[in-house]
Amino acid sequence: VVGCIGDYDPAALRVDQVHAMVNGFVRPLQTPERVDLRAALGRVLAEDVIAPQDVPAHDNAGMDGYALRGADLAAMARPRCAGSAPAWRDTSSAATCLPDAACAS
Repeated sequence: VVGCIGDYDPAALRVDQVHAMVNGFVRPLQTPERVDLRAALGRVLAEDVIAPQDVPAHDNAGMDGYALRGADLAAMARPRCAGSAPAWRDTSSAATCLPDAACAS
């Protein structure tokens, strides 16, 4: 894009020139559009979306995901769940305590 501009010098491009260049490639929508969720990929929201209540309704989720060792991934078809590690409990050493080919939820 920039290579098409005559006499291009990265150190000499002024802010107003950049604004003019960008504005030449985009056009603002005059009115917001409503599209299906699948058609919204790559688009920008016209306004903020705010949840009517906190989700979750407390400080932590009950389960944030799964813990497993990366070294076991290649050998695992489906990991055996060795136990749980709730978000509210300190499990900083849980990943080192997992048995081979197992995970913690």
